[in-house]
Amino acid sequence: MRGNIEHRGGNTWRLRVFLGRDKNGKQRQKRRTVHGTKSEAEFALAQLLVEVGQGDHALDDETTLGQAVDLWLASQPDLRASTAEDYSRVIAGHIKPAVGDIFLQRLTKDDLNGLYGQGGSMQKAGVGPDRRRRAYGVIRRTLADAVAAGHLPANVADHSKPPSAGKPDLPPPPSPDTVALIMKTARAEFPGMDVFVRVAAVTGARRGELIALKWSDIDLDAGTLTIARAISAGAPPGNVPDRPRLHEGPTKTRQTRTMSIDPGTLAVLATHRGEALDQVDSVGGDVEARRVFTDDQHGLIPWAPDNLTRRFKRVCRAAGVEGVRLHDLRHALATQLIAAGVDVVTVSARLGHAKSSTTLDMYASPVDEAGIAAGARIASIYGD
Repeated sequence: MRGNIEHRGGNTWRLRVFLGRDKNGKQRQKRRTVHGTKSEAEFALAQLLVEVGQGDHALDDETTLGQAVDLWLASQPDLRASTAEDYSRVIAGHIKPAVGDIFLQRLTKDDLNGLYGQGGSMQKAGVGPDRRRRAYGVIRRTLADAVAAGHLPANVADHSKPPSAGKPDLPPPPSPDTVALIMKTARAEFPGMDVFVRVAAVTGARRGELIALKWSDIDLDAGTLTIARAISAGAPPGNVPDRPRLHEGPTKTRQTRTMSIDPGTLAVLATHRGEALDQVDSVGGDVEARRVFTDDQHGLIPWAPDNLTRRFKRVCRAAGVEGVRLHDLRHALATQLIAAGVDVVTVSARLGHAKSSTTLDMYASPVDEAGIAAGARIASIYGD
């Protein structure tokens, strides 16, 4: 969504915010005239953009679903940048091409089923159920806001048939021996990468959660590590920068969790912290405020998520390991813990799942004897 300011003479300014096009292709605008300095007019334009983004005065009988979902996304400033970017791709790649030109007042559940339902355009294009449910969620929340604002009598998405989430088809997790090999190779490839792989393997934390860690989150005396935030890359809603920026925000479930760490990993972290203290001695600063995983001499800039993934792929190639993704370290831990008989509630808390049922849906399956043996060996292997 964009807007501009037109000087009308003296201290008078015309503000315009563009709302897309109507059924005849004519551009729709929200206008406002203000009086004052140019700075005051710029501030008024920012306020108008916020009003329109929140849905105020933005919807009418000629508003299409494509326009409405754009306005809804622009009104979600608290979305994580990566989530906003994913929503943008769903909107541009699937929602708008299929149903974006339909007026909100004429939208039906059959239109929506034809998008994300069984046999709909998204399924025919090979889009999986999770992403189809993402499209359903965006549309349902957009229409819910329109109902709340009095622009629609009912939310037709509530009567459509979104695909069920189902159990994800996870690849086989890497074995403890494979993870140990990746750790060993990482030590030679990138400084600190071996520490990252080890911490990822024993905590099961998400990529963005780990690179957001600061030394204040790790208590070496108590033997605990706290996940309190996450780093994501991407543009915040309404912005399209030249390149993705890093954003720090809450975890995926917006919860903080503290977990115990084994003595072997604590010893590795203690050594890693010693290197951070050496940097503090050189450039100054507070070690507690430094990132645990950083290439910045001041320790304030975390690793970028995509760069980290590329480094992990390079390490795997150097180790001769194929088919292992960075996220598979998380799956490996969950599988090994469940195989070793750890209760699902404990596993769920460590992984940071919002509900234990999520863990059950993903990992509850029969485990063979080899899996049980691997679970028993994992601590000893990582403890070397």
